[in-house]
Formats: sequence, structure tokens, C-alpha cells
Amino acid sequence: MPSPVHVVYWLSLTKGAGIALSDSHEEMFEVPAVGARYWKMTPRNGPWMVIDVDLTKEPAEVHLGFDEEHSATIQARLPEGHAIECWRSSTSPMWEARVLGPTGALLNSRSLAATGDEAVDQALRTLEL
Repeated sequence: MPSPVHVVYWLSLTKGAGIALSDSHEEMFEVPAVGARYWKMTPRNGPWMVIDVDLTKEPAEVHLGFDEEHSATIQARLPEGHAIECWRSSTSPMWEARVLGPTGALLNSRSLAATGDEAVDQALRTLEL
């Protein structure tokens, strides 16, 4: 069942460091745990790290920090001009990922997995075939 949340996006992995990039009211499949990586369809697709969760608020407040180091690791596995997208519907426990080329999604790069990192890794492995 989808969980309504108030999400606050930070550019760093430290809550309150600088100004929040944005915030929005959304639905997540489940409220993630602090320390979990969270992929999200945003202008900075991910990876995000859950840096704080406040369950005392209604709806729950989830703070996501952009994980620049992990992003660089993912980018290093991609050809120039390519990107990765990863997301999970608020109604499904499965994560979906695909590789985007200069003209759109690459055929056969779509993957489904139990975690966002697994889905991303599977999608990136399609580039090695």
C-alpha cells in the first residue's frame, strides 16, 4: 500500500547542509530506512541516500541527499552521452532501471529487481553483452 511522504531533497549527504534543492509531497511504496539508497525519477535521477526519516510527522518526512560519489561510480560504467534511469512505482515492490542513449532508451536495457542498485547493475550489464 502506498505511503504518503513529504520528501526533502539535499545536494549533499548532510541534512541541513546548504539549502534544500526542493521538497514535495509524494507517495512511496514504503518509507525507506535511513542509510538506504533511493533512486528517484527527478532531474538528478539518483542515486539518493536516505539521510533522515521523521515518522512523527504526518505525512512522514523523508530527507534524501544526493550521493555524488556513487553517481560518479555509475557514470564511469556508462559510455559518453548515456545515462541511467531507475525508479519504483508507489504500488510495486520492484525497482526498474534502463540505460538511456543520446536518442532514448536502449533496447534490451530494461531490468527489474528487488533493489534499485540491483536493477541499475543489471541494466548496466546489458552494455557489456
